[in-house]
Amino acid sequence: MVSLPAFTQSAAAWLLNVQSLRSADDIQTLTEAVQCIDSVSAELSTHAIMIADALLKLNLDTETVVAALLYPVVKLDGLALEAVSMQFGLGVSQLIHDTVQLQSLSRLQQLSGFSSHQQENIRKMLIGMVTDIRTVLLVLAERLVVLREAKTADVASQKQLAKETLNLHAPLANRIGVWEIKWEMEDWCFRYLEPAAYLDISRWLATKRSDRETAMRRIITDVTNLLVKNNIHHAEVMGRVKHLYSVYQKTKRKNTSLDNIYDYSALRILVDDIEACYTTLSVLQAAYFNLNDEFEDYIAQPKPNGYRSIHMIVKDEFNQLIEIQIRTRQMHQEAELGAASHWRYKEGVSAPSPDEHKIALLRQIMAWQKEVALDVGSTPSSTDLFADRIYVFTPQGDLIDLPQGATAIDFAYHIHSEVGHRCRGAKVNHKMISLTTPLQTGQRVEIITAKVAQPSLDWMNPQLGYVKTHRARSVIQHWFRVQGLLKDRETQEKTSAKPVVAPRSRFDIFTAIKNKASQVARQITGVDSLLTKVGRCCKPLPGDAVMGYITQSQGISIHRLDCANLKYLSDQHRERLLEVNWGSHQGGNYAVDVLVLAKSGTHLLKELTSVLTVEKIHIVGLTSHGLSSGETEIKLVVLIAGIAELKQAMKVLRQHPLVLEVKRL
Repeated sequence: MVSLPAFTQSAAAWLLNVQSLRSADDIQTLTEAVQCIDSVSAELSTHAIMIADALLKLNLDTETVVAALLYPVVKLDGLALEAVSMQFGLGVSQLIHDTVQLQSLSRLQQLSGFSSHQQENIRKMLIGMVTDIRTVLLVLAERLVVLREAKTADVASQKQLAKETLNLHAPLANRIGVWEIKWEMEDWCFRYLEPAAYLDISRWLATKRSDRETAMRRIITDVTNLLVKNNIHHAEVMGRVKHLYSVYQKTKRKNTSLDNIYDYSALRILVDDIEACYTTLSVLQAAYFNLNDEFEDYIAQPKPNGYRSIHMIVKDEFNQLIEIQIRTRQMHQEAELGAASHWRYKEGVSAPSPDEHKIALLRQIMAWQKEVALDVGSTPSSTDLFADRIYVFTPQGDLIDLPQGATAIDFAYHIHSEVGHRCRGAKVNHKMISLTTPLQTGQRVEIITAKVAQPSLDWMNPQLGYVKTHRARSVIQHWFRVQGLLKDRETQEKTSAKPVVAPRSRFDIFTAIKNKASQVARQITGVDSLLTKVGRCCKPLPGDAVMGYITQSQGISIHRLDCANLKYLSDQHRERLLEVNWGSHQGGNYAVDVLVLAKSGTHLLKELTSVLTVEKIHIVGLTSHGLSSGETEIKLVVLIAGIAELKQAMKVLRQHPLVLEVKRL
């Protein structure tokens, strides 16, 4: 059952507990913050400490914990941000300021439509999110404390609070992977919304506690011994009980009673690396009966919020179902703390600067925001909340505000007129795009420039879609007027019913690329200064016979000669094909899919992964399922340096007596 932390009843008790976790300087700063609260409003002390403690459990930096202590006082206008900045620094005051703005989040579920003023507030909220993700964590921590404090509130208030939390805050905690906060939030909401069911499950788990603890000790011992026996050392095997709301959801999802829920306890195995994850998987699959329908490999295919782990359910010798999670210690850190793991406290180390992880988080939060709008009965005005503006980033992490439909050229001219004039191409999230491609919120945009200014006349043609903003179009027109070239262009457009075609045809461009490529040693790692990428459809390796295909916006894609997509492309656009060869300095490893068909066997997976380990071939993905014929189909994703190493890997797999067929996908 959910309960309140015991030591948060007094500031002194809490500070005493923190002494074992933080440095002396940090303790002094936290003490000053607590004293500041008491001097303004002693009644807020317990509330503020509980918020700070929730973030302390996430191992966040001391600056965030201080902001959590002072935030409730600032929100009630009991303390000015200027005073906070002077005593505790600009970072703390900015964090509190952004969190106050973010509180508009709690109003969304009450709105059936949004005014322009409200839309602007929500935009500011989103900007605050990407500027410092800790504001989101602070809001979630406060909501958790409010749920705890509502224990003594009236029933109507409890239900309203719980509904808001399940609609907004719990999905946000899930989106950024802060599981401990999410689970406790959901249990409090469950307690308020379904008190009878909450009490039933609490009592049911209590009656099962003795049997559960005995069974858990036994399975932990058995699995630990099994891993040691199979030379999987340094593994940590631990048990956990599912939180009440998840048990409740399972009864609803499976339309069953509590007595038919067996996997209310789970086993978690932490190992050193990914290879050990799959070795552990094969050992467990060999030792226990597996429920194939309940197997999920979130290492090979992580969840959208970045969560990675292998999930499986097995039956032990007593016919008991056991849910098992396998992950590395780093994955566990990220799974427990989510976004907070990137802000974890380290003495003497400041919080990280904006990076690509925050941009990914913004995209996730934006997607969550739209999901919430749909979930709460949106109107056209709320679903179109972000229809008029987008927010994209420079390579340095600066946020750029543009109208919906803006292109890389609009972005370039927003940065500076000269950047726009010299624009020759663009990358989004490190991949080449067409200059007519509309940008989307959360993308990182990089402009590729020439040494001299030379905008294209085609950019001013609205039918071609190069430019969206009035500013960019005006600056381009001004440049051509200065050069004395605009009048001829305007005359040509008036006398032609069709869009003006660029001076060089598409075929001429492809020919120029081919000629340029033929002047240098052809390497897949870079054809002169041209961008190359390995085709995902056929995943060529050094040593494969390959062919290049000139794409419209992403440079040259490299395909195996036997690639089905290449055959289709060559039939449609033969003029885009380019002869290429592997260079002498490829280096690195390539992910390759290998399919194994074998007779089913007790230790099959363990033995196959072992032979690859002996060959020092790393497995980064593994899925298997039984066929009606009694055979097993296994898909491996392995890291391979070249075609010779792949042939050796397939050779040793074929030597296994149960293996019927091995082929590259």
